[in-house]
Amino acid sequence: MISKAFVTTLVATVANAASGVFDYKQNGKDWGHIAGNELCDHGKEQSPIDLTGGTYSNSQEININNLYPDGSTSIAIKDHTVQVTVGSGGFEKVFESGSASDFEALQFHFHAPSENTINGKHMDLEMHIVHKYASTDPAKYGAVLGFMFDMEEGGSGKNNLIEQVSKVFNSGNTSGTTTNGEVWLKGFIDSVDTDRFWSFDGSLTTPPCSEGIKWTVFQQVLPISAEQLAKFTNLWADNANYAGGNGNNREV
Repeated sequence: MISKAFVTTLVATVANAASGVFDYKQNGKDWGHIAGNELCDHGKEQSPIDLTGGTYSNSQEININNLYPDGSTSIAIKDHTVQVTVGSGGFEKVFESGSASDFEALQFHFHAPSENTINGKHMDLEMHIVHKYASTDPAKYGAVLGFMFDMEEGGSGKNNLIEQVSKVFNSGNTSGTTTNGEVWLKGFIDSVDTDRFWSFDGSLTTPPCSEGIKWTVFQQVLPISAEQLAKFTNLWADNANYAGGNGNNREV
C-alpha cells in the first residue's frame, strides 16, 4: 500500500505540473532543466518504456470493481492533448506480493504517436486513463491504464470510442475547444481483453515526471481508421507548427 510520506511527496510534485511549462520540441529531453522538473532527468523509474521481454506471471490481476461511466461528459482540447473527464469508476490491482490497491478514474487523454513502444515500435495512438488512489485527494495520482491503437497492428476499421471522442473536433481544433458528448467508456473497456497486460512501476510522462505510478498497458492493439487518426495527428505529429511536428509523446 502507498505510504503517507510518499503521498505527501507525490502531491507536492504533481501540483507543479499544473503550470504547463513544457513542450515537445525535444520530446522531453529538455524538461529536466526546468526548475521543479529535475526528476525528469534523474529519476530511476521514468516512463514511457519499450515493452519487450519481461517475465510472465499469472499472480497479478486487474479487477474492474466499479463501473466506468457511460454517458455525457466533457471533452476538451488542451495545450498538449485531448482530454475526457471521467470522475468515477476504477479498478483494483492485485500484485505478485498478494497486496492490492484500489484506484479511481479521473480523466483519460491521448498521445500520437504512442509514448510506450512495443518491441521498439510506436503505435499510432495511445490512450491513458489516469487514476488516483481511492479515498484520497484528486491530485494524488497513482495509476495509469494504457490502451494502444494502430491501423496496422489493430486494424483500420472505425473505433467507436475514438468516434465519440472525436466529436470535439466538430467544435474546432485549437486549445480550449470543449464540448459535451456521449462517451461509452465502460462499453469500450468491456470490449478489450484485460487479461493480458504489461505491468510496471513508472512515472507521469509529463513534468514533473513524478514516480511511483502503477502502470498497466494492455497487450491487445485496437483498431483505428485513417480518418479518425488524422484528427489527432493533424494537431501534433503532422503539424509543423506544433513542436516542429514531433507529436505529443515523451521519448522512451
